[in-house]
Amino acid sequence: MAKSRESESYSNSILTPIYQNVAYFYENTEDYIQALHEGSIVRGRYGRYHNPNWEEVEKVLADLDEAEDCLLFPSGMGAIYGTLMTFAKLKNCFATTCHLYKNTRRTFENLEKLGIEMLIFDNVNPTYFITKLEQVIHKIDILFIEIPSNPHLYLADIEKIKSLLNPDT
Repeated sequence: MAKSRESESYSNSILTPIYQNVAYFYENTEDYIQALHEGSIVRGRYGRYHNPNWEEVEKVLADLDEAEDCLLFPSGMGAIYGTLMTFAKLKNCFATTCHLYKNTRRTFENLEKLGIEMLIFDNVNPTYFITKLEQVIHKIDILFIEIPSNPHLYLADIEKIKSLLNPDT
């Protein structure tokens, strides 16, 4: 059995220490199972989805936005794809614009392979974009817009889009 290492406590730190590790130490397999699979022990598990620094930032951001929770992602594409796949259902209709980050556009173009209908609108002219959106807003399950778009910096009328999505407000 591996020798246990002594842990030091810096609980009087003014700021949260920076945690750079991706692996954590456990006394035995039972503790590991309880932490990783049962959640009955709250300790570091694996750096990609359990890092005290990320969790602190997520909590602060959620508090600032008065939100229930928040998730950080290591990249914009990770955030976009993770969000889309969280809410995607077979036969959904997603809408986006044609002028956006190349890899984001490719992601949307490939969603039809998953049984998701894609509507892609030109967003160079904000009025034209809103007109096209109004025609199909009733069938859209998820609308994704980059504002400003990357790399062209095209804008969209967010207030008008919100009113189309929530006509009663």
